[in-house]
Amino acid sequence: MTMHSAGRHADDRQPPVDLAMVRRATITGMVGTVIEWFDFMVFALMASTVFHTLFFANLEPVPAMIASLGTFAAGFIARPLGGVILGHYGDRYGRRPMLVASMLLMGLATALIGFLPTYASIGTLAPILLVALRILQGIALGGEWSGATTLILEHAPANRRAFYTSFVAYASGIGFLAGLGFTLALKASMSEAQFLEWGWRIPFIASVVLIVLALFLRMRVDETAVFKEIAEQQATEMPILRTLREQWRTVLRVFGMHVGTAAIAQIVATFMLSYAVLRLDLPTTTMMTAIAVAYIGILATSWTFGIAADKIGRRKVFLAGCFVLAVGAFPMFWLVDTGTGVLITIGLFIGLASQFLCNQVEASWLAELFPPEVRCTGVNLAYQFCGALVSGTAPVVAVFLLEWAGGSWAIALYLMILAVISAVCALTARETLHDRVTDESPRKVAAAGTA
Repeated sequence: MTMHSAGRHADDRQPPVDLAMVRRATITGMVGTVIEWFDFMVFALMASTVFHTLFFANLEPVPAMIASLGTFAAGFIARPLGGVILGHYGDRYGRRPMLVASMLLMGLATALIGFLPTYASIGTLAPILLVALRILQGIALGGEWSGATTLILEHAPANRRAFYTSFVAYASGIGFLAGLGFTLALKASMSEAQFLEWGWRIPFIASVVLIVLALFLRMRVDETAVFKEIAEQQATEMPILRTLREQWRTVLRVFGMHVGTAAIAQIVATFMLSYAVLRLDLPTTTMMTAIAVAYIGILATSWTFGIAADKIGRRKVFLAGCFVLAVGAFPMFWLVDTGTGVLITIGLFIGLASQFLCNQVEASWLAELFPPEVRCTGVNLAYQFCGALVSGTAPVVAVFLLEWAGGSWAIALYLMILAVISAVCALTARETLHDRVTDESPRKVAAAGTA
């Protein structure tokens, strides 16, 4: 049997599956991801709607909006650092300790943002502190994705890995929707002046209570049998060095696979709120409502994407997402540009459909492409660097393209190009539907990945 086909049979040496622990790991990964994305997306919403007024009051409207979105990007820039640090921790000391550490850091940074003085109180120190705390959020989130997906993947039965891990991506949608809904409810319950004065702080402070729940759940999940096995044979070399030496092709491939998803996620979640203000002259609540309804629609259907990936393979579902983004980028903006609530929602749903088709498959596929010895580090290195260079900059790039082109066509073209890049990289990645996740050596998997 060739090395390429060696990984293409059932996970016959995987330890007996404890379905109760699988469910517990899945719920734990989901709850933590919901909380972290609630915190992260509340920041995105504030950066798009109020931070330009609160922390950049000395700038003109457009520069202030760009600076505000820049603070949002700072979190993405910090994610690779968090990914390297927490990925090393997860590969060397365990998946569960990595998730606990990321949750504690996210809770601390989020709480402090809620108590942060604004520009009117302390001047330029305010945006400096905001960026610093945003960086801590980014470091925390840098380890969340690979930690949660790896924990679930290595607990899950071989024939349902994509289904169970897909709930991490699903949970990120729930977290964003919860943050959006909570913010909308706050804005509806108070005047604009009250929201600007103190209402914006409530989501940051309130989320800290949920951190306790997440930590409790994460402490009750067993470490995976896969990690226990490799922990007994740990090499002295640092996981990051081993990844760069043996898995650099896979890192580059995964980076390229993720660019389309990374961009469309933040175009819908963040840029569209700025777009409503800068171009459509719509109230932000109108766009928030459309985004919320579109998210409800995609969450009602996207739970099936992981099932499909376990039936027909990761690549086919992922390529479907790339196709939707490539052909739907222009129609998405055409519908949004109408300024009509129903049509805006349909347009945003197109964008979210492309995002979730890819992202929910990535939850299993990206982790399966790396061997267990460097799984957290490898996924983090590719996924989080892509987040820093593409996700974090996408809203700012979109604002510049809008100003340069005078319309949305340049943004749609930008998304189409990224969708093609993702599709090409996915076509070069091996299908992992029948791969083992337990005992493939790094060199064997590296060789299979280039076959």
